[in-house]
Amino acid sequence: MGFDYVALLVEESFEDRLPVETLRQLAGGQNQAAVQVLSVLVENVDVLPSKRPHRPYYQQRRDLRPTNPGDREPEPREFLRLYFGQLVEDLDRRGYFARAFGEDCVDSGPSDISVGGTIAQGLGWSPAWPLDPNELNDDGKLYDIIERLHDLVARPRRRFTHAPDYTCMHHSAPAPETGRALFRWEVNELLDDAGVDLRLADDGEDVGRLVTRTDEARTELLQTMTARSDPSTGDRVRHAISLFRQRGATDEHKRSAIAALYTVLEPHRQAGRLKAPPLNKADEYMFSFADKFGIRHGKGEQFTGYDSAYLDWLFWCYLATVEMTDRLSDQSATTTL
Repeated sequence: MGFDYVALLVEESFEDRLPVETLRQLAGGQNQAAVQVLSVLVENVDVLPSKRPHRPYYQQRRDLRPTNPGDREPEPREFLRLYFGQLVEDLDRRGYFARAFGEDCVDSGPSDISVGGTIAQGLGWSPAWPLDPNELNDDGKLYDIIERLHDLVARPRRRFTHAPDYTCMHHSAPAPETGRALFRWEVNELLDDAGVDLRLADDGEDVGRLVTRTDEARTELLQTMTARSDPSTGDRVRHAISLFRQRGATDEHKRSAIAALYTVLEPHRQAGRLKAPPLNKADEYMFSFADKFGIRHGKGEQFTGYDSAYLDWLFWCYLATVEMTDRLSDQSATTTL
């Protein structure tokens, strides 16, 4: 990793320029010294302040305030579109969209890529660029743009200027996966601060799509299960997770997700892994739920008018059971060896 790579990484990690200026003084352009400084930063990442969005300025606050004295004050989530616009503007300035949109140059002229047309691909509508927060006052449009820009972002690892006046900045060596990971982290921070019950998925087949947020324990379970390496059941588990946590998931989506997990568990049940004490009775009850709640079959005597909260309960119960059978299988294999 060269000095320029490290310097750019440090510069964009902090609001203040002091860290990168200190790096240049300490390292003096030497690669090895730069890597040592970076290692110290990584070791102390837990105590370093995280980068936070700018608070809206006077006119932005005024635009969101009620015009009549009796109107309510804006809620935190109503600032989300402003904060997101600031984030995208900052990423664009740092070259995170250079790979997708190209860059204007004093020598060769403006980029011949249609930014609006590129963003519009797959959306069905064409947003303004730079983004107009007033255009994103509809949640559907805001969430569309969040997911679309995630697919287009890439972190540049190098930048340079050139003659005649050295003010024309160019960015190169794009790293899409790194850029997308940073984009997800920044957007998820904004969503958390705004109290929105959504987040960009970090893993699974729905990575980069807005999904329903869960608590820390269940998030850890999801991460474990989406990381399964077995190609057959792993794909089914990931598909079940994607169906269940997608934005706007219906009861039918959730039933399909539970049914997919059932097909993963059925071989374990047939092999007797869930029949031995103390799971013998639990096995009987758990699998009967899938039949009684109309998950697998469409028989007339099944329950159908129940609250969707029962589907949430069944999904997490089945997913945790899949994880448990994995551990039981691993322990059995270790004992056999």
